[in-house]
Amino acid sequence: MYVNQTTYLMWNGAYSSIFKVMIGVKQAGVSRPVMLCVYIDELLSNLRDKVVGCWFGKFLAGAIAYTDDTVWPLVPTL
Repeated sequence: MYVNQTTYLMWNGAYSSIFKVMIGVKQAGVSRPVMLCVYIDELLSNLRDKVVGCWFGKFLAGAIAYTDDTVWPLVPTL
């Protein structure tokens, strides 16, 4: 499903040349939730554990990430 993917872009009615997709997960693909967990969960956990990100008062946002209709809330810090 992810081997030898190609795609093209359309901008203002003009199409690009076809090019190979090197990385990514298909939008609305069946495996998207699993792939999101595999790739994004570790990143978000590392940001939280290392206290890296943007502070909003006493709230730290290592990353504000969402996919489709899921929003990851800010985590209060001590």
